[in-house]
Amino acid sequence: MDGRGFREFVADFGSDREPGGAGPADRVVVSRIDSTNRLARRVVATYAAEESAPPGFLVLAYEQTAGRGRQGRAWTSPRGCGVYATRVLPLPGGVDDLQSLPLLAGAGLARGLEVLLRRGASDSRARLKWPNDLLIDGRKAGGVLTESLALGTGPPVALIGFGVNHLRPHEGPELPPGATCLGDHLDEPPPLGEVARELVAALEAELAYLGDLGHAVAAFRELSVHRPGDPLRCRVGGEVVEGALAGFDDRGHLVLRQGADEVRIAAGEIVEENEP
Repeated sequence: MDGRGFREFVADFGSDREPGGAGPADRVVVSRIDSTNRLARRVVATYAAEESAPPGFLVLAYEQTAGRGRQGRAWTSPRGCGVYATRVLPLPGGVDDLQSLPLLAGAGLARGLEVLLRRGASDSRARLKWPNDLLIDGRKAGGVLTESLALGTGPPVALIGFGVNHLRPHEGPELPPGATCLGDHLDEPPPLGEVARELVAALEAELAYLGDLGHAVAAFRELSVHRPGDPLRCRVGGEVVEGALAGFDDRGHLVLRQGADEVRIAAGEIVEENEP
């Protein structure tokens, strides 16, 4: 086990609660875990069993053995090669907060990647692929998975799970075809802990606007890789819907133009030409 690497990761992220740290005061940082989302769920369930409201907290792992992405897909999480985290966030506004949350989470993490790229004097740019992919120069570098848990008492909580590729693995599974990592775009990639700290800080900055749907939609539009007129294919359930992008409406829904008609899509995923 790479104990020294994990200790450096914790130190660079900021294990204390001084202002230089990132994220909520309550944090769990582990060397190896099945999934940060699963651990977060277990903690929330413990609070619920005691009829207590869970606080906001962050779970951060140096390695995941069973990371999960959208539609239950596996997310490769090799040791020391990426930021694997779950932010647990109480939702005082209930379901109203859920409309803005996925947009804010994606925008915050994309802004964090932008800061790291600019700091490294890179010409590459971080953008968002609807609904939850983090791209660097058009290639997938990370993803966000937002879920909500209804508790018996008190407001619901959200689980914001995210993974961002930092470096290519020296051994073990390669990154998926077409994927990229931060290290591909920087001459001298910063330490993993510093990357985690910057991403979490940028996420927190956007979460300050929780419930402000106007801000959330504007932020997502600004960072979207998609442009009006782009031809898109979107999988909605078992159906693929095609059209030209008309934009994002005031609720953040994807709007496709099909001739004189418009189709609004609240949930789905954009697929490539060669995907079924």
